[in-house]
Amino acid sequence: MKNKIRQELESLADEKYRIFTSKLIPNVDNVLGIRLPMLRKMARNMDRTDCVDFLLNNNTVYFEEVMLQGMLIGSLESTWKEREKYIVYFVPKINNWSVCDSFCSGLKFKADEKSDVWAFLSPYLKSNKAYDIRFAVVMLLSYFAEERYAKLALSAFDQIKNDYYYVRMAVAWAGVTAAQPTKTPAITTRPPCRPSRSSSWRISSRGRGGRPRKAMSRPRSSIWVSTVAASDVVGQASASMAGANA
Repeated sequence: MKNKIRQELESLADEKYRIFTSKLIPNVDNVLGIRLPMLRKMARNMDRTDCVDFLLNNNTVYFEEVMLQGMLIGSLESTWKEREKYIVYFVPKINNWSVCDSFCSGLKFKADEKSDVWAFLSPYLKSNKAYDIRFAVVMLLSYFAEERYAKLALSAFDQIKNDYYYVRMAVAWAGVTAAQPTKTPAITTRPPCRPSRSSSWRISSRGRGGRPRKAMSRPRSSIWVSTVAASDVVGQASASMAGANA
């Protein structure tokens, strides 16, 4: 079954799109070049019995095989608890922001499962593995924006010690969304290498002419983000959108 899926993926490869995608995903050299709508169509059309066998396949060769596995987990018509075993098996395969964010975007669940999902994600925030952390951060960003969870999430983000670029970027992205969900706020320049609360940088939608500005003192009401600059966040979001809509 896995060889049949691999052959189908190879038949959909687009060299120009491979080159484009490879530029967006550093340190990944196994891209075929398949547009995400095609992968989603494969996921929708796959036989459910074959799907389970494929999900447990750890012998992947291509970036798109891993991406497809993530999409299949999201498409399973099952409870969150039933999907957890597949998620636990899948998360260690995540080695780039594209697979991580695409997986999270498709990992929907019912409203009454939210507390279960929160409990499941919490240990990943404390992991020493960068993409475990990013997975949890992006999930919280995507599905836990309401006030009941947002304060808990921001507090958890503040405890993250991992300085890996794509972890820091995800936390900054979450901070931007929390501070200004409908506008692109101005963020100041890049903070020191290991930011702390005392060296945090303010997100502000004000700033003369829309220019970024440095927070000289802690304002009475603002979200504080201890990570990368706005240009990084916007660049990441643009890359995500480019990949998702291509």
